Amino acid sequence: MSKIEGQLGYYGLGDWWTDSLSEDERQKILAGFAPMGLDSSSLIKGKVASTKQSAVFFLFTLAEWFYQKENRPIAFKIYQKGLELIDPDKNPQDTHSFFESMITMYYKNRDEPAGLDKAIEICQLHINASQRLAAAFKTQGVDPLPNHKGYEQLAIIYDKSKQYQKVIDLCNEAHNVGWYGTWDARVASAEKKLNK
Repeated sequence: MSKIEGQLGYYGLGDWWTDSLSEDERQKILAGFAPMGLDSSSLIKGKVASTKQSAVFFLFTLAEWFYQKENRPIAFKIYQKGLELIDPDKNPQDTHSFFESMITMYYKNRDEPAGLDKAIEICQLHINASQRLAAAFKTQGVDPLPNHKGYEQLAIIYDKSKQYQKVIDLCNEAHNVGWYGTWDARVASAEKKLNK
């Protein structure tokens, strides 16, 4: 295979493209990636002089092209590569958005075998980065903090499985860190259900 250029080459993802994806997966990505104004071959051909986008941003936006159920295994491989590259301290916005995108995709897959467990795992990864993300956002002058998909989605999952004390603990934690959300209302609802 010839040297990978284009966007993948620019981000240093050429080896990942050739070594981690099958020929069939690469062809599906080239066929499915169709941003306005760009040819899908821009992924692997041509020169990219510079961009303001990080590799993490590039990967989660690429993964989102493959949200259809039959293409999600491709999206999951793309997200897994992104997990290797995230840096909450250096780029909190892209890391935060990456997790939001990933949680949304994995939660769509919740009815598949082990799908819900994987969605919970990704929510927990986002939560584990919460303190670092909050500190980095505040350093950049972002106040109040945005919504936090990891806390929010996991609270929904716990609520649906009637784990109300976990909902309360999780929402209180999110509130205490300073993430925007309807934490007080979720806590009140869970307390009401817990005391029935």
